[in-house]
Amino acid sequence: MATHHSALMSDSCNNEWFRQWFGSPYYDLLYSHRDANEAENFLRAVIDKLELEDGASILDLACGNGRHSQFLHLQGFEVIGIDLSADQIAKAKQKEMEGLHFMVDDMRTFHIGKKFDCIMNLFTSFGYFDQIEDNTRVLKSVREHLTPGGLFLLDYFNAELIKKAKFENTSVQKEHVHFDIHKSLQNDFVIKKINVKTRNNQFDFEERVQLLDSGQLKNMMLDVGLTPIAIFGNYDLENFNPAESERLIIIARN
Repeated sequence: MATHHSALMSDSCNNEWFRQWFGSPYYDLLYSHRDANEAENFLRAVIDKLELEDGASILDLACGNGRHSQFLHLQGFEVIGIDLSADQIAKAKQKEMEGLHFMVDDMRTFHIGKKFDCIMNLFTSFGYFDQIEDNTRVLKSVREHLTPGGLFLLDYFNAELIKKAKFENTSVQKEHVHFDIHKSLQNDFVIKKINVKTRNNQFDFEERVQLLDSGQLKNMMLDVGLTPIAIFGNYDLENFNPAESERLIIIARN
């Protein structure tokens, strides 16, 4: 799973799981194995599929440490990345240059003051909220920041496949840190509980992502004025099959 954004909405929001987890030093450590080549090949395929013009403007929504924003910029696009985590954005800002900028913002309420040719929400950075209405707020904010005819790409997991999965506890050792990970399904959420043990301390984090299927996501988009125009099932952009596809990748037009 991946990350997020912004100006703090209220003190009551400060305990949201993603604020705690993405702001910790252990998040990047646990996921340090992520395949950069796979991600870059996926982004190349997306760029080709979307037929974006050279110099088109892209918003990377939930950009994390900016690695994918940086790659998109190197392909010739003007890119802004936003994320809720000040720690992640501090790392991203080390990559800033002309045409590539980052800011802390909340994907539910962001106001950048410009419209984009394309907005991308990559690697399951959606569905993080306890209230489904918050997901609608994200989509409304997306539409408000798209040019007429602009494109939105949502890269999500395939909830139908996850519902059938058998989860096993796993343990991971990274440097001097030990991670115990337990996945489960609870009340239409997939929950990953992460226990972190260092030499001197122990911490508990979790990830919570709503199980939203293709029909729900497409209807949510239509409700805010985004029209789904294509749906794919993996990073090679092959056809989506609810029973087998690893991913649920939707392209919608404003």
